[in-house]
Amino acid sequence: MAASGITDQTTLVDRLLFWRDQQGDTDAFVFYDSNIKRFALTRKELVDLASRFAYILKSSGIGHHDVVANTLSNSLERVVTDMGIILAGAAPINAIPSLTSGEVFFSTSRRSEAKAVIIYPCASDNSDWKLIKEGIDDAAQYSDAKSGKKGAATVNENKERDSTYKGLIFDYRSERAPTLKKAVLISRCSSWQRQELPEVPNFLQFLQEQPEKNSYVEKAVIPTDNGFLFTTTGTTGMQKIVPRSHSLLLKLSTVMSQMSPGTLPAMFYTTNLGWNSGFPFMFYLFGSTIMMIDELDAPENVEHEVINTDLKAPLDLIKKNEEKESKENGNAVALKRPEVKNIYAEKSLKDQLVLYDRYWCIMKKERIRFAYLSPDEITGMAAAAEATAGGGGGESREKLLLVVTGGLPIKHCIVSSALKSVSHAITIGYGMTEAVDGKQVEAWRSTKGTEKTGLYVRGIISKKVCRT
Repeated sequence: MAASGITDQTTLVDRLLFWRDQQGDTDAFVFYDSNIKRFALTRKELVDLASRFAYILKSSGIGHHDVVANTLSNSLERVVTDMGIILAGAAPINAIPSLTSGEVFFSTSRRSEAKAVIIYPCASDNSDWKLIKEGIDDAAQYSDAKSGKKGAATVNENKERDSTYKGLIFDYRSERAPTLKKAVLISRCSSWQRQELPEVPNFLQFLQEQPEKNSYVEKAVIPTDNGFLFTTTGTTGMQKIVPRSHSLLLKLSTVMSQMSPGTLPAMFYTTNLGWNSGFPFMFYLFGSTIMMIDELDAPENVEHEVINTDLKAPLDLIKKNEEKESKENGNAVALKRPEVKNIYAEKSLKDQLVLYDRYWCIMKKERIRFAYLSPDEITGMAAAAEATAGGGGGESREKLLLVVTGGLPIKHCIVSSALKSVSHAITIGYGMTEAVDGKQVEAWRSTKGTEKTGLYVRGIISKKVCRT
């Protein structure tokens, strides 16, 4: 699984085609839903579907050097749309429409000059969908006004204006983002979608039914073209846009691989695909199979028994650990509140414990030894592992070989939790989104709690050095 075929002239498009032709029946991306049901696309299936989506984009006037705002959560649909955008010669940019009432979304869309937005309508009161729907309705009404048609237009009327891909591509109009001209609606034909948007097809099924000739790969893409536009978290103000060329993304992939124990056949990702920390570097480099949790439809009522019958520890054990370690050194291993956009943010302690134990179950099932986790998830997985082992009769979790994490500066308590219960080694990435090139790398040996094992803590740095 060597990173063969990469030169200074290689692009992400080249790598996608390379892996399609190299053992195309190997799983590329695997997603598990809340009931541990498995959904996967092979390398060939992924590129076939992505190239058909690229054809649809090209047919709708979106192509080389354009930007498309992708609002989808982690899912097969997110992977296919991101890679379809890349195959069309355009660049995806991550977006959360409802963040600060749309101001961040529209600002990012204006500054990136995005031409289209991809959205998953899931409920009438969903804030992301409401904001995008306004632009679809405004475009229909604007067209009606120009043509002299009377009456309020609707989303369902708007779709009829596109004779090629009815129900998938919609006109879009907003004075807050003048360059946005199209909206792509992604559907799984849920009960609400069938009722409210009956003409919007099941996205993946629709692509599968397209003839093979309706595929497109932009041949004019060069290494210096933008391959992805990342955004910062906006902790110091408005989100910054950080363009990354095809060549730099592959260079960063190579740098990250140098901090890994050889090639990585499979990895478990929980980070958002639209963020720098969630970009599938190892898929492009090694063809690694990427395992993830499907987040497009948030789980509602998941019975714990379908997740893992080994999780028998009472919650008071975890609370007791939290109180004890908090008093001793402030390094509590109890679950913390997940990140802002985490769909599980409002879950109870028990629900979060089940969630993190689900991670362990998936990694055991798939024999995963490497993972990309947020600091909160490391803490949560440590708590779940200790609860399972200490709850009486539960089996202990086999530690991973390597965990990659990042975001804000990492506290030593999180590193300690990781090395104690989650992984034999941890790679820390901080400031990587805005790092100028792949040379800003430093490795050091951790000096606390790891003398007996001699493990390494490694980090990618920019302006600041993370210290343990």
